[in-house]
Amino acid sequence: MSLSSQLALAQTHHAQGDLAQALALYQFLLQTEPEARQLPQLWWGLALLAWQAGEGRRAEGFFQQAWQYAAPSLPLPTASEFGAFPRDYQQLVLSFVLALIAAWQASAARALAHQLAQRLCSYPPTHAEQSCILASLLHALGEHAQALQTCRQSLEISPSAQAWFVLAQLRFSLGDASGGSEACRLALDLDPLHSEARTLLAHALLESHQLEAALDQYETVLAQKPDFAALHFHLGRMYQSLGALPEAQRHYHRATEQAPNLLWELQSRLCYAPLPASQAALQKSLAGLESSLNQPQVAIELAPLQAQLAQTNLDTLFDLNYLCEDPLPLKRRFGQLFEHEAGPAAHSNPALTPAEPAHPLTMGVLISPKHEGVFAFVSGQLLAQLDPAEIEVTLLIWPSSEAVCAQLLPSLPRQVLSADWAQSVASVKAKRFDLVYFWEVGTDPLNYFLPYFRLGKIQWTSWGSGGSSGHPQIDAFLSTQDLEGPQPESRYSEKLYQMQALPLWYEPRHLPASNLSRSQLGLPEDAVLALCPHNLLKLHPHFDAILAEICRQSPDLKLVLVQSRNPVWNRQIETRLKQNIAPEQLLFLQRLPAPDFLALLQVGDFALDPWPYGAGKLAFEMLGLGLPLLTRPSKMLKGRIPTAIYQALEMPELLASSEQDYLDKAHRLARDRSYREALKATLQERRSRLFANQAAVVELTQVLKQMAQ
Repeated sequence: MSLSSQLALAQTHHAQGDLAQALALYQFLLQTEPEARQLPQLWWGLALLAWQAGEGRRAEGFFQQAWQYAAPSLPLPTASEFGAFPRDYQQLVLSFVLALIAAWQASAARALAHQLAQRLCSYPPTHAEQSCILASLLHALGEHAQALQTCRQSLEISPSAQAWFVLAQLRFSLGDASGGSEACRLALDLDPLHSEARTLLAHALLESHQLEAALDQYETVLAQKPDFAALHFHLGRMYQSLGALPEAQRHYHRATEQAPNLLWELQSRLCYAPLPASQAALQKSLAGLESSLNQPQVAIELAPLQAQLAQTNLDTLFDLNYLCEDPLPLKRRFGQLFEHEAGPAAHSNPALTPAEPAHPLTMGVLISPKHEGVFAFVSGQLLAQLDPAEIEVTLLIWPSSEAVCAQLLPSLPRQVLSADWAQSVASVKAKRFDLVYFWEVGTDPLNYFLPYFRLGKIQWTSWGSGGSSGHPQIDAFLSTQDLEGPQPESRYSEKLYQMQALPLWYEPRHLPASNLSRSQLGLPEDAVLALCPHNLLKLHPHFDAILAEICRQSPDLKLVLVQSRNPVWNRQIETRLKQNIAPEQLLFLQRLPAPDFLALLQVGDFALDPWPYGAGKLAFEMLGLGLPLLTRPSKMLKGRIPTAIYQALEMPELLASSEQDYLDKAHRLARDRSYREALKATLQERRSRLFANQAAVVELTQVLKQMAQ
C-alpha cells in the first residue's frame, strides 16, 4: 500500500472514531516511512489526536509542524473535505482550530490566526455553538462584516442566548445601540440568567441615561452573582459620576475585595464628585485628590494590564479642567503614577528650524468613540484641507466611529482599530507615523493610556484637551497667541507651539440651524433671553453667584439653560441655582437636536460664558450665528476661546476685565436692546473672517513640519 493510501486509511479511522487504530497507523508511518515526516496531513492528524486527549500544548506543537511543511498553504481540510466528514469529526476540527485562533489572535501569530478564521468561514455552517465562537473571534480580528454573518448563521442553525449576546456585542461595537439592546433582550428571552447579556443591556440603558431601568438590571445581575467584581467596579464609577460617593466607595471596596486590581484600587483613592454641590464641597474634593495623589506609590506598569485598560472605565481626571483654574500640578502627579515607554530624545529640545522632508510627513489622528462630531467641527475639517503631498493624515478610529467619520470627513483615510488593545497598539506602531495627534487626552481611558505606548515619533494634542494634558508622553501642544495669556510656557508640560490663526476651518454650511421661532422652542417671545446652554460641568459653583447677581440686577431677564443627558446632574444644577435665583427667571430646556439647538442660538438676546472653563465649539457656533457672547478672559486656554475669536473679529466690547466688569456688561446687555442689536449686526458683518481661513492651513502645515523635527 502506498504512503498516501496508508495516510488516507489513518485519516478514515480517525474520522470514524477509531482513535487507537489511527494513532497506530500515524506512528507506524513515522517510524517506517522517512518521507512521512514531511507530510503536513500526518502532523495535522497527530495534532487532532493530541487535542482529543486533552494535551493542548502537544496539539499546538504538532500543528506547528504541519504548518511548517504546508506553508504557505494551510494544513486544514478543504471546504469540500470538511463537508464530507462525520458530524462529530467536524466538531473536533472546529473546536481545535477555534482554540488555535483564540490563542493566537492577540499574539505574533495573529496573521496565521486570521488565515485559520478565513478557512473556517469557507466551511459550510453546521454547528451553532462553534459558529458563535467564530463570530466572536472574527470580531476580535477586525472582520466585522464576517462576524455578523457568522453570528446570524449560528442563530439560523439553532437560536441561543449566547449567540444573541455575541450579536449584541457586535452591534454595540459598530455603533448600533438600538440593535444591540434588542439582541440583549432576545438573549434574555431565551435565558433570563444570562448575566453578561443583562449587564450589557444595563450598560446600554445607563448610556442612554435611563438610570432607574439600568439599576434594576444591575441589581438583578448582582442577585444572581453577588461577587461579580467587574460589575461592582462599574457601579462604583456610576455612583461616583452621580456624586453618591459613599455608595461608590462601597462598590469599589467590594470589587477590590473580590478581585485585587491596581487600577481599581487607584480609582477608589481618587473618588470625587464631578459636579460639586457647593464651593465648600469642591474645595474638599480638590484637597482630597491632592492628598491622594501625593501619597507615595510604586508606578503602575501598564504593559501587563492592556486587557484591563480596554475594559475598565478608569477616571483619568479630565474633570479637573472644570473644577479648578490650573489643574496642571494634579494632572502631572497623576501621569507619574504609570510606567511608560521612553519618549523621543529630542523632546526636551526640539529643533526650531524645520528641514524640508524628503517625503510627506505621516500623521495619525486618534479619535475615541463618541467624540467624532466635535472633532470634525473643531479640527477635522482643517486637517481635511492639508495637502497630502506635504502631510498625509490618517484617522485612527474604532468600528463604531467609521460610519460617522466617513460621512463627516470623507476625504481623510481611516485606519480602524481593534477592540484588542495590544493589537491596536501594534497596528498603529507598524505605520511608523512621524506624528500622532491625540484630539483629546484624558476624556476617556483610550485617549489617556494609549499615549503611554508611544504610537508615533512625536505625540501631540491641542485645544480638544482643554489645556495642558500633564501627560508624560505627550510631547507637544498646539495653540495660538490669542488663546494664551502671558508667559504661557509655564502652564504646559508639553513643548508649546503657537500659531497666529485659529486652528479651525468652518463654514456657514457647518451651522445648519432649523430656524425655529422662540414659541416653537417653548420660549417666551417678549422676554430678554440670556443663554447659558453649556455643558453643565462648566457651571462652577463660584459662577452660580455671578448668575444670581445678573438675575437680581435684571429681574425681567430669563436665564436659559439646556439639560444634560444625566437627570441627576440636571436636578443638582437646578437645586444649586434656585438657592439664589427666582424660579420664574430660570428656563431649563430639554436636550435639542443639533439644528434646533442652533436655532436657540439664533433667537437668544445674548449669551454668558462661564469660567474657569468657557465655551469652545459653542463659542464658534454662537458668534458664527451672530449671538453676542459675554466672556471674562482667563490666563488659561480653556477660558480664552471666545477671546481669541473676538480678537480675530476686532470686537473687544464683550471682553470683561473683572467680575464687576462682567456684571456691568451683563446688565447693559440685559437692558439695552439697541446695544444688543448693534453687536449682532457687527457679528453678522464680520463673521466671514472666521470662515474658511486659508492662513490656518498654511500655518498648520508649517508648525507640523517644525514639530516633527
